Amino acid sequence: MNKKTRLSKIVDLIQKKNISSQEMLVAELAENDIQVTQATLSRDLKTLNVIKVIHPEKGYIYSLPSNIKDENELSVFANAFKGITFSGNMAVVKTLPAFANSIASMIDSYQPEEIIGSIAGDDTILLILNEDIKDRDLIKSTLKKILPGISGKI
Repeated sequence: MNKKTRLSKIVDLIQKKNISSQEMLVAELAENDIQVTQATLSRDLKTLNVIKVIHPEKGYIYSLPSNIKDENELSVFANAFKGITFSGNMAVVKTLPAFANSIASMIDSYQPEEIIGSIAGDDTILLILNEDIKDRDLIKSTLKKILPGISGKI
């Protein structure tokens, strides 16, 4: 089993089923004759930029950032966004608890040239900004495109 095939099956399962944990995903993969350790699966999820989104019945489920097109899902993330503060070529984004990872993954998945990358905790994201971009309004505008609905918060 090669990595490409495994990643493809993970994407397929996430898109077709409401997977709520790594344990559930490991079991689903095993049913498809794919054996994977939790550590490998964790790396695979990071490679795919998998995030967790709120599901009305299951709590949180895995999703791919490209799957988030529904306005209600986007508004959940916009509502979790609390604010942003800048310092040099860094920005600190505050979120509701448990949302920083998902929001950071969404930002990273868009790969905006203004933002080099992110580090997320539970309710805080550190954005490393391209040092050539001095216009903070451009950064704010980029974030508004990624997360419609945050206009009043930044």
